[in-house]
Amino acid sequence: MITILMAGLALDAELGGCGDAASQAEALAAIEAQNAEVQAALEAGDMARYAQVFMEDAWQVSPNSMPLEGQAAIQAHWEGLATLGEWRFALTALDVWVCQGSAIERGYGELSFQPNEAMAADMPAFTASAHYVAHWIEAAPGEWRVRSDVAAAAPQ
Repeated sequence: MITILMAGLALDAELGGCGDAASQAEALAAIEAQNAEVQAALEAGDMARYAQVFMEDAWQVSPNSMPLEGQAAIQAHWEGLATLGEWRFALTALDVWVCQGSAIERGYGELSFQPNEAMAADMPAFTASAHYVAHWIEAAPGEWRVRSDVAAAAPQ
């Protein structure tokens, strides 16, 4: 019990020193740039480019869905969705917490869908909003990639 308590205190002390203002700002800028890349790739229908922001073992969880496990599964899923029409994200990072090569982003996003002509009768256009938490890993200095991306539907 004492060993566990001491380990917990040591961990708290170590984490307490994480994330000075400069590293927070650098990580936020890099993550916002990656979010812009995600938005551009999705808008262009380039799902291989979209999936590159995720780590090989990433998870992506959308509201009311099972997790997509792995970069390849994420890419395949979005390639399938791209056949239905145009998808767009508008992502807003609300804050980022950084510690030793790991970052947690809390944000808000809107996903818009416009069906292609073949799907228009079966699937209407829509916009949905969600709050999300993304766990980022610094794969190389200044290069952040998503390990976990979890979204929860925002109240309408």
